[in-house]
Amino acid sequence: RIFIFSMKKSLPIPVLVLAVLFLFACKSKDSAPPKPAVVTLQAESRSFSKRHCVNDDLCADFIILYPLVKGNHAATADAVNKVIQARTLASVGGNASLSFEVALDSAGTNFIEQFKNLHRDLPEQTMGQTIQMTNKVLLNGAKVMTVRLDFDSYTGGAHPNTAVAVMSFDVQNGGRELKAADLLTDPNAVLPLLEKAYKKAKQLDETDDIGQLLITEDKKLPLPLNVGVVPEGILFAYSDYEVSPHAVGPADIMLTW
Repeated sequence: RIFIFSMKKSLPIPVLVLAVLFLFACKSKDSAPPKPAVVTLQAESRSFSKRHCVNDDLCADFIILYPLVKGNHAATADAVNKVIQARTLASVGGNASLSFEVALDSAGTNFIEQFKNLHRDLPEQTMGQTIQMTNKVLLNGAKVMTVRLDFDSYTGGAHPNTAVAVMSFDVQNGGRELKAADLLTDPNAVLPLLEKAYKKAKQLDETDDIGQLLITEDKKLPLPLNVGVVPEGILFAYSDYEVSPHAVGPADIMLTW
């Protein structure tokens, strides 16, 4: 028995130390909190339309092409979709208290009914009517997604109406919409650059008075309602009638990086 006991071998001390360190390292790795996943978003274009024709040449068209955002973080995608859907409904006269799909259907139905009533009361009317929206993803980066919506409508009158919505979203922080104050350290410092670019877009000389183009109270060019990040820089989008009359028209001003 003594001989057998003496033949048992103990692990060398270096091997024991390595084994303990290996077990400790494995345990520490397993117990470390997982890193949060990087949020990624994608946008698919969806369509909704309604149409009513009195004859082959006289129709009312309600055509909405909107983006539906999806991704690996549902809450962020939902936050982005809510902003896009709210802007869409505001532009087509939808009821924001209803679900988006129901509100869009209701807005389209109301538009068609108004066209039917107009033609019934004024059968001599020969102009069709339209409400339509298109969309485009201007940027889908790791940090920011930027979406553009363009609205066009004609429901009678001297000319069609247009409007634009440009929205940038903070992808890694819950899909929060980024406003001009989030993108510009000093908005006042940007205004002279915007004015110079706006004059150029409207074919004015740098020394010309920009006030002749504007309908703003102080005859100065403000920041637009729609500001968004794009690969080339920051896009400042002025809608029709936002700062100038229809004859002057809307304007997209790009200030590059």
